[in-house]
Amino acid sequence: MVDRDVGVSEGARGAARGREPIPSPEADPLVRLHRQWWEMLWECRDPIILVDAHTHEILEANPALERRFQWSREDLLGRHLSTLLRQVGLEEKGLGEVGIPSRGGGSIEGLELCQGDGGMVRVDVQARPVLFGAREALQMTILPREDTEVHLSQRTAAFFQDLSQTVPLLLDFDQVLDRIVERFARAMAFHGFALGLVEEGELKRLTLYTSEEPLEIFLREMQERIIGALLHLGIQVTPTRLQYSIRERPWIPRALSGGIASHLLLPIPLDGARGVQGVGGLFNLDPQAFRSEETALFSTFVGGIASSYLVYHSYREIEAQSNTDPLTGLANRRRFFRELEHLAEITQRQNRPLSLIMIDIDYFKRLNDRYGHKAGDEVLRQVAVYLKHGVREQDLVVRYGGEEFLILLPWTDLSTAGEIAERIRSDIEAMEILIPPHASIRLTVSLGISSVRAGESTDQVLRRVDRAMYRAKEGGRNRVAFEE
Repeated sequence: MVDRDVGVSEGARGAARGREPIPSPEADPLVRLHRQWWEMLWECRDPIILVDAHTHEILEANPALERRFQWSREDLLGRHLSTLLRQVGLEEKGLGEVGIPSRGGGSIEGLELCQGDGGMVRVDVQARPVLFGAREALQMTILPREDTEVHLSQRTAAFFQDLSQTVPLLLDFDQVLDRIVERFARAMAFHGFALGLVEEGELKRLTLYTSEEPLEIFLREMQERIIGALLHLGIQVTPTRLQYSIRERPWIPRALSGGIASHLLLPIPLDGARGVQGVGGLFNLDPQAFRSEETALFSTFVGGIASSYLVYHSYREIEAQSNTDPLTGLANRRRFFRELEHLAEITQRQNRPLSLIMIDIDYFKRLNDRYGHKAGDEVLRQVAVYLKHGVREQDLVVRYGGEEFLILLPWTDLSTAGEIAERIRSDIEAMEILIPPHASIRLTVSLGISSVRAGESTDQVLRRVDRAMYRAKEGGRNRVAFEE
């Protein structure tokens, strides 16, 4: 895991008087996440400071420090930590000089805090490593020895701190969701969590988190309650199109009986422009499990999932743009080479076939010369739409360049690939492509087929399928040729 906090903006420097949570509410989901984290720290009833991990300079402090120990934020910023804390029984020294790891986290006991009025008080410190801007730092929560209660604001702040460190891993949302739920389990006890994500008014994925070896009745009740909530919201549920998964995790307590005694169900608001939303559900065997504080914390949790999902979508969109042909929306050469190498390794390990079809539009230059390049682009788009919808979900259709397309067919032998290619040839020959203001035009294509051989390079298989396609052209076009 990458442990990283997005830091605190310079806007915090002017927050000494009044409540000014930082950083400013910008559109970037990472910034919004960190702003929520710092709001929790700012409002926390426990005094919190941020300290440079190497120099022990005090970088930030929340208002609770002044309320509890009469130290104003302005008086502490820039000072050495020894101004505030020292080891019991020793002369005043920097924290790193009394055997405490400068960059480590965890509980630090046996300290005295020098109050702003000159008095001394025994304290314990909970420390965790963070990044403050570009500086390695420690977030230090200062607790007088008699204080044992962990307040909601502190629990929520800790959750958002963990979440902000998780966000950079969002290239894989499933992995990150796992880590988000695990961190939430540290802040709040539950026997099950369910997440339903919706796209364009339909439930697309339902994920259930439970303990190891869950009871079937408990899983069924979880599923029934969250799907019931979605149906009540007017969401369509089609089981055959639903991505459904159950994740058994050791950090969730096991439900020893099937009856759910209490639950929380909250909508997960996401970016409306994407038409995506969701519902989160929390389930417990204890009828008194969810009080007002737990409800507020769960609301914060589902808000964190919403922010994380937005960041995930941003990464996916950027990734899709880099692997997609902008004219046709098909995969581009970059993605093709990556997928070909990946699938070749898998199919050879499983001793299963992998075939390629190369498609070239016949007389495409003549079409461009006669009707213009806009008409040529429209032809490419309509052929791409047909190819994309005319293959299986696991097949990859690629715009290889110009008027050439490739179809990557995993677990498909030459004979079956030939049948697919002949169907494509016949369908395209029968198509009427409308190009305003022209009534319509007809096309033919030439197709070459080959299979990937064990141990051969990407260049070798491409040369063979390219030769097959040119054999089809030399044989009179509008036909299929094999290169075995």
